[in-house]
Amino acid sequence: MSDSTDRPGPSSAAGAPARATDAARPASPAQHGIWLTSRLTHVPEVFHLALRIGFDRIDTDALARAVDATVARHAALSSALVERDGVLRPVPAGRVPALTVLEPAGEPLGECADACADALAKRLAEELSLPFDLARGPLARFTLDRRADGSAELLVVAHHAVFDGNSKDVLVADLAAGYAAALASPSSVAVVEEETARSDADAAAPVDPGLLARAAAFHGPRWAAATAPVLPGSPRAVTDAGRGESVAWRLDRAAAAALADAARAAGVTRFEFLLAALHGLLHRYGGEAVPVAVPFSTRAPRQRGTIGLYVNELPVYAPAGQDGDTPFARYAAAVRAEARLVSAHRAVPFGSAVPGLTPRAGLAPVSFGYRRRTTADPVFPGSTAAVDWTVFPLGPRPPERGLAVAGTQRTLPSN
Repeated sequence: MSDSTDRPGPSSAAGAPARATDAARPASPAQHGIWLTSRLTHVPEVFHLALRIGFDRIDTDALARAVDATVARHAALSSALVERDGVLRPVPAGRVPALTVLEPAGEPLGECADACADALAKRLAEELSLPFDLARGPLARFTLDRRADGSAELLVVAHHAVFDGNSKDVLVADLAAGYAAALASPSSVAVVEEETARSDADAAAPVDPGLLARAAAFHGPRWAAATAPVLPGSPRAVTDAGRGESVAWRLDRAAAAALADAARAAGVTRFEFLLAALHGLLHRYGGEAVPVAVPFSTRAPRQRGTIGLYVNELPVYAPAGQDGDTPFARYAAAVRAEARLVSAHRAVPFGSAVPGLTPRAGLAPVSFGYRRRTTADPVFPGSTAAVDWTVFPLGPRPPERGLAVAGTQRTLPSN
């Protein structure tokens, strides 16, 4: 098992500090909010974003160099957050993250059955919950668990202060490209530097006072009138983080086409259709004005291939003036209109617009994320790779090879 978050850097630059970021740049408002909440909560691992890639076989050396190349390209992965003179700034960590390899122990998995599976689950749970030192960094780690039968599983854990849902796609694509390059040229792996200093500086700029005033005027009355959800089988409101679970649910081609047709007939996108269905369900349970937290992307086009925190979670409120007799198409249109109004304020962190919020792991008790995954599955030459995009730090589940696992992500792309 890995011993700490302070691991030596890649063999090509052992002990070298991470590639420098713009030391003069302050952290973005979103980073500052997560940094503060992470320090105040007693369950900071709720801000750990993770994914798992299962391989039927893997070249460990090539994967290690792919990790090195990916880390070298994305400065956020080898950064830390330091408060200096009252200003929070991203700085290079003292060490860069590198691949940690856990060698197989004991008998092949098939021969020790449940005992080996339980040991693996325990090791993964420990790795998922291992805390990050935000002031020292690095804020990402890569752990490869090798099996006696030749298979392996890569666990990537990153802190949300430097990572979001779209970053998962970027990371996996870069790892796959780096792995292919390492196999093709064992002596070196080309590193393509990212160019995000200007856009990151834009993200860290103070919020325009006019935008802030408009966001405050919009969110204030709605948030004051918001009510807690009423859920069947739940006698009290959930006030703390608990064990995460994920349920895979896949639509076949006919059902997916029917969903698209229903959304089109209602004049909304699939995301808006599903969000309206969720709001309608909460209303039917007895919630009159339940806000649903939605992560809105703040990425500029030039940040599309960048790893970092480019997301702002905002509440989308239930539309007013609707009841049980409202046709669903009209209700969905009202939800669409409300979501578009919220989207107009996506550049303003909610904590800046609504003062007095207490530290919390989630903005609202119910959240809804939507990802349209349009990229092809990653290809690691010579290996079959299965990606589990949704991994919870408070209790991982056994790997499901060959399955696409559905789950909530933390980025909302444009529709």
